[in-house]
Amino acid sequence: MYNSMQRYRAIPSSLLSLCRFVPNVVRYRRQRFDSHRTSIPQCTAIVAETTGEPIIDHHTMVNTINMYYDSRMNIEDITSDEINRKILHKLKNNDPSFTSILVCNPGDRFHRLRQERVDVRNNIYCPSGGDDLGWLGHFIGKNTHLTRIELANYTPSGGGAAFSRQDITSFGRGFNSNKSIREIKFWNINLSEGEFFPLLAPFLSNNQSLIDLEMLDCALSHECANHLALILESRVANSLTVFVLEDCGQIDDESFAAILRALSRHSRLKGLGLGDNLFGRNSYSELATLLRGSFPSLYHLYLGNSTIDDEGINEMAMALTENSTLTQLDLSGSRSITLQGYRSLSTLLEDPNCELEILNLGSCNVNDEAITEFAKALANNRSIECLYLEGNPAISATKGWAAFSWVVCDVSSIENTFLSNHILEDLRL
Repeated sequence: MYNSMQRYRAIPSSLLSLCRFVPNVVRYRRQRFDSHRTSIPQCTAIVAETTGEPIIDHHTMVNTINMYYDSRMNIEDITSDEINRKILHKLKNNDPSFTSILVCNPGDRFHRLRQERVDVRNNIYCPSGGDDLGWLGHFIGKNTHLTRIELANYTPSGGGAAFSRQDITSFGRGFNSNKSIREIKFWNINLSEGEFFPLLAPFLSNNQSLIDLEMLDCALSHECANHLALILESRVANSLTVFVLEDCGQIDDESFAAILRALSRHSRLKGLGLGDNLFGRNSYSELATLLRGSFPSLYHLYLGNSTIDDEGINEMAMALTENSTLTQLDLSGSRSITLQGYRSLSTLLEDPNCELEILNLGSCNVNDEAITEFAKALANNRSIECLYLEGNPAISATKGWAAFSWVVCDVSSIENTFLSNHILEDLRL
């Protein structure tokens, strides 16, 4: 039989040296710093320098070190933070009740502990230095019950700090092996150095469970955006149902268009959030192309606070006449739209193929003239249930309500009352 001694003999000498040497490194670090903080790259560098033996296949080496730490490292020696310890224990023990985790910087913990619900307070992991992120990634990579992770550098004053390349390298080494995570959100993180996505590419490209990928208020450079487009294009599974890329204003028009082109492979998308971004001609042309047929399941599109203009609205409205699934369109805060764009939307609402049920035009500089166009369009519309127009001071109270009153209840005759629009249920001015 292939017993433990045979397995031991099968390990190359360089790895045996590494396994023998790691305890000494750990013990040395404990004596000097009262912490295990030596990372795997530091261990391998010390071993190579000390033994004079080259380290063989990286994958085999990392697996060997991981097995050593799994069997011998005490989590109490990894971190002194009590909440972090509990989280690592749950991850290591593959606790089926532990399915969600929030990772934020230590300065945010007190702020978040006051805001978060009691049931999620013990899910907040705060790396405080050393290899805290590396250990977290290590245990997440082996976990099979974790389904949601949020990486956030949120601070009340704004301006997210950057995870360093070393942080992401350490974290990604184990994290990239995870197969159970279904939702991942990046919040207020500086991704502008262009190294973040390549370092997490194995997870983002190969995880077939991933259905929700969100980036909010993150700084993305041209290089980083292109890396994201490549990852979306190369994903092995068509599993994404939600994609959010909001308030990432450093993305240029060409890079944004490249991301949209890459999304054409993800035909299962149901929700698409692209708000708070700079839209150019290339971007909204690609978006119109997607709306014409790439997303047979898409029902929610968020473009709030974007720079989409009349030309973009016109292209999108024409595309939506060929789309039978989109029911929710949010353009709130998009102030580059003028009367010409609203006329394009009105034409869409008049089209019998229009399937929109919720249209949000709050804080969009809609005026009385645009209101008149919408009222005429809704006279025969049989899909719009909610129309949000609040936050538009140019709409006069009397003219705004007067424009819609005859649409929802035309009292000029019994027949006209019967034929009035009884679909519109929620109108906010």
